Amino acid sequence: MKSGPKLLLDTNIFRGLAEGQYEEFREPLLELAKREQRVLWVCYISLLEISAHLNEREAHLFDNFRDTLDWMDKLCCNKGMVRKTESDILRAALVAGCPPLTVLKQYTHMNMFRRRLIKMESFEKLDISFRERHDSIKEELVNQRNNWVESNKNLATRIIEYHEKLVNRPPFQKFIAKYIDALVNMYRSVGEMIGTPRDAKDIRRDLREHLHFHAYLGWMSVRDRNSYNFKKNDTDAHDRWLLVYLADGYTLVTADDRLRSNVEHSGCPSPIRIVSIEEAIKLVE
Repeated sequence: MKSGPKLLLDTNIFRGLAEGQYEEFREPLLELAKREQRVLWVCYISLLEISAHLNEREAHLFDNFRDTLDWMDKLCCNKGMVRKTESDILRAALVAGCPPLTVLKQYTHMNMFRRRLIKMESFEKLDISFRERHDSIKEELVNQRNNWVESNKNLATRIIEYHEKLVNRPPFQKFIAKYIDALVNMYRSVGEMIGTPRDAKDIRRDLREHLHFHAYLGWMSVRDRNSYNFKKNDTDAHDRWLLVYLADGYTLVTADDRLRSNVEHSGCPSPIRIVSIEEAIKLVE
């Protein structure tokens, strides 16, 4: 039997539902969640994003965060948590026959964390040990964002220095193509370190949204030094990793029109595996 689509729900979908949006899609989503064959999925990144807001400064928003996690539980529950990390999927996209490294214990802990948080009445009711575990999760997220900011600032600086030396600067599509060439070559070099790298054409196909999103941000940093600030857009680190999941057969369901627009504008080949919540419902009807 042919498997149906695997819809990976972005964090903003759960937040929107918690805030009373998508009224017409609530029942269809809840019906999809009941299907025997799993349709709705959530990944580790989304749980990290939500958890990052659990702090004393945002304690007054605790009800919203709890409701967001409650919608995650209703639509995906434990079985809908993707058992691979973005690193696992990226390794598999780069290296033939590469086994995942993810330890299932990590996801068991995150599911327990989510369920326990849903039962809490307020941020103040969280005990010390729970807060300490949460702080470790938040630290991981902050480190991911900081690494993203620093690595891309360094990359952007090198690109700008090179680009400004050119007398005839390449047009947009030529720049995107060359940028993706460089990324694919870099990824294949990484693949060689851990196994037999896959063909460049396969990497381009499976990681197409991820590669084009990355290249578009590179163009933004070159076009005008002040047009794109990695520090102000550090959540793009999450988007970059979310797009890696598409290489494992997922379709990203998001309310982030900017993300999809950037991928489309960069010339990403079809089909682009990024859809709105309305398109996702139609996809499985």
